[in-house]
Amino acid sequence: MFKELDKKDFTHTEAIRAVRCWFVVHTDYGGYMENDYTFHKWEDGSIAISENAGDGFISIHDNEILEIMRNLLIQL
Repeated sequence: MFKELDKKDFTHTEAIRAVRCWFVVHTDYGGYMENDYTFHKWEDGSIAISENAGDGFISIHDNEILEIMRNLLIQL
């Protein structure tokens, strides 16, 4: 599931877009894990991925890495 956030709900107010995503991963043993992340995007193409239930965080500003990620996602 995902939800586009209103500007007032952005963690990083200088971002131009933010999307909150929830993932459920089922295990081979009948259990599951829930994950909750927010993705922010800036005007220059930079992105940040924040774990909402903890302090996990990654910020990617390197255009070469961003291009590799975009190409991988397009190929899915």
